[in-house]
Amino acid sequence: MLRSFLLAGALSAALFSAAAPAQTTLQLLEPGAAPRQAIRYRFNAGHAEQAALDLNVQMAMSLAGQVLPLGAVPPIRMIMAMRTAEVAADGSARIEFELLSAEAAGDDAQAAQMNQALSESTRGLSGWYRVDARGQVSDSEVKAPDDGSASAVLQDLEQSMQQMAAPFPEEAVGPGARWRVTQHVTNSNMQMTQTAEYTLRSRAGNRIELDVKMVDASLDAVAGLPPGARLDSVKMEGGGTSSIQLDRLVPTGSVEANLQLGLSITAEGPTQSMGMNLKMKQAISPQAP
Repeated sequence: MLRSFLLAGALSAALFSAAAPAQTTLQLLEPGAAPRQAIRYRFNAGHAEQAALDLNVQMAMSLAGQVLPLGAVPPIRMIMAMRTAEVAADGSARIEFELLSAEAAGDDAQAAQMNQALSESTRGLSGWYRVDARGQVSDSEVKAPDDGSASAVLQDLEQSMQQMAAPFPEEAVGPGARWRVTQHVTNSNMQMTQTAEYTLRSRAGNRIELDVKMVDASLDAVAGLPPGARLDSVKMEGGGTSSIQLDRLVPTGSVEANLQLGLSITAEGPTQSMGMNLKMKQAISPQAP
């Protein structure tokens, strides 16, 4: 169950606040209205914040047209500490982070089981990433305890922390500007290509308001499929909003996404169709220490 949450987080985070790893391409579609100006982060060395990330996932499965209920999944809240360790002359920054807590809501047995799994797999996780003034991430690392208990979630957390910024065009833009970001995501669960479209709704000083819409997605590889299973189709729809203070580390945003996978399973007997559906709601906001 924990792995499903982390997969869902990796799939949906880029919709509203995706940083740009090396495999990302950005295309400006519309420059927007005048006056136009470049959008750039303004990092400050020593600045520290905390982020609250809420993740709610609903999962369903169908086999040969019959829906198989998977039950309710408790929402998860993660609290991250973030700090700008250094700022280079070119405006890029090294951002350090630490996972302070991860808890599932509820007092039933399922929530208790989830909290036990979260405690064992995320305790002591920390790391860093380097990001330039346009939100381009050039390097990152996640550190885990020496006992290796968190090895299964390292890549997912690293991907999520890279996605705390938003990628901006090189050109000057104004209200109504649109740009398209194609991102190649690789982690322990999947290899995925996704394309999102950003719209600059408004700008007031250092604060910008963005709308984000998912326009395309494809899975190149998925780990953990049942024996004899083949991925036939992928459909992902979603969108959200993000409010970014350019001299801060944590945006305020929310996103909803719906991922539908179509599979064929060939075992002993005829081939059967199988469907998997993930409905995800994710929100991020600054958290008071």
